[in-house]
Amino acid sequence: MFGIVTTRTVAALSARVAHMFGIVTTRTVAALSARVAKLEGLSDSVAILEHLVHTSNEKAIALHKEVTSLRDQVAELEAPPPIQGLPGPPGAVGAAGERGEQGVQGAQGVPNSSYATDNLNVRVLRERCPALREIWPPEGNASSWEGVTVGDLGDKGTRRVVNLNLSGKMRGAVEVPEELWALTALTSLLLESSQLTDLPAEIGALTGLTRLSLNSNQLTNLPAEIGGLTAL
Repeated sequence: MFGIVTTRTVAALSARVAHMFGIVTTRTVAALSARVAKLEGLSDSVAILEHLVHTSNEKAIALHKEVTSLRDQVAELEAPPPIQGLPGPPGAVGAAGERGEQGVQGAQGVPNSSYATDNLNVRVLRERCPALREIWPPEGNASSWEGVTVGDLGDKGTRRVVNLNLSGKMRGAVEVPEELWALTALTSLLLESSQLTDLPAEIGALTGLTRLSLNSNQLTNLPAEIGGLTAL
């Protein structure tokens, strides 16, 4: 009798221990699995963030290089022409001496400025204004961009940027990049619906303007140089 009771009791206790051990083990494994899955998810998120940061840095570096290149090109065009060499003393047969190097084409803001210079200035204008980068593609010629009009000047047919419509295109810009004031052939300039708070004295260089619109901005005063734009 004692042996039977003991055997049954031990068997019951063993069953209970096995049952309890199985529950504890199952719960523990499930909890560990959930934590591992969560850690894997966090690892994936970190990897995605690292990729985004790396991509953003690459784009920023590429944009900086493009702006630097454009500035260098503008600087080359703005460089004064080399002084033309003087004729050498006449030789035995009266031949003139060697002449100096031919001067380069004039830089922006002078009468012999070209469309190449205007094109560079408009492209730098795009790089300096984030809103313009969204609507003006980096490829192609500036004459194909929305709001940019190229025309012929004078009898020689010199091509220049003559009309620039930036109304509503610069959005929250509070100032205009300085490259705009180098577009000296402009006859029409529209700068409506921005947040401009000031205009520089350099606007006085746009002596050919016949139309200037500054509506819907935050301007409280205008530079005195606007008074010199007699064609308005």
